[in-house]
Amino acid sequence: MLKRASILISYSSGDLYELFSENFSGFVFVRDRPFDAQWTEFIKSISDCLKKDDIILLENIINGLGSTDKGSQQRYLDMNTALLEQQAAQAQSDIDTKSKLYRIMPLSLGLFISILII
Repeated sequence: MLKRASILISYSSGDLYELFSENFSGFVFVRDRPFDAQWTEFIKSISDCLKKDDIILLENIINGLGSTDKGSQQRYLDMNTALLEQQAAQAQSDIDTKSKLYRIMPLSLGLFISILII
């Protein structure tokens, strides 16, 4: 979503409402309410599958949006995209580590029980 918004900044003159309305969760940003309040609602709507650090990072994105020129906005969104990609890589690493534990656990339990029986 942030990559798409970064691209749209250079090719359109739309506001933040237009840039972020078409997102992966179907959340629609409307112009009659403040964008930052809607951004917070958007984060809350997707926060059930995120860690606390991810939520804080997403909430802080709003602090730098809409305050500088297009080039700076694109760099800001690219930086936040990179930070989110690092968080995603860390989450994938956690998943890989935990899945190894769950694969080894039944085997270890089986060996432990067989040793107790012998």
